This record gives sequence, C-alpha cells and structure tokens, in this order.
Amino acid sequence: MDCFYAASIVKDIVSEMQLVVNTLIEWSELNRMNINSKKTKDMVLGSISKESPMPLLTAAKPVQQVSEYKFLGVTVNSRLKWDDSTAAIVTKAPGSRGD
Repeated sequence: MDCFYAASIVKDIVSEMQLVVNTLIEWSELNRMNINSKKTKDMVLGSISKESPMPLLTAAKPVQQVSEYKFLGVTVNSRLKWDDSTAAIVTKAPGSRGD
C-alpha cells in the first residue's frame, strides 16, 4: 500500500504517518495478512526531507527511510527532481551504449 501525507512540520508528519501505519497493521491483522517490513519504505518529499525524522515502526521494526524509490518504473526522489529517472531512461535508450 502506498500512502502519501502532506504536512509542514516533521513531528506532525511522523505522528500522523505512524497512526496510518498502526491502522494498516490493525487492518492487516484482522484480515489475516502480514506486512513485509523488509519491503516497506518511507520517504519524506520536499524541502523538509533535509531533517531526519524518527523512523516509522511496523511491529516494533523500523521502516527503512529512503531518498529515492522506483515506483511503476519511475524513480521518484525526495528532492522531487527527475534526474535519476531521466538518467535511467537515457541509459536504456537504443544507441546510448554505443549499439
């Protein structure tokens, strides 16, 4: 499940997102599903991403914080820049490797 939340204060983001994560954990337990904490990622977007918020927790395990993530073939980074995604597309383009 992907979840996006907007706030201007890092503390607010962490507390609100932890509530969302807790709700998701409760829902998954009621529906006899497990959350794979190894595949769960956390990324803060925008200018507040320079601050290092406390990690979110799933079943007492911290969620890995990342600065970039590949989603549906597009690399999104915390600076909201397309550099990484564009570089990956150019690398895969025909003739870019001297073909």
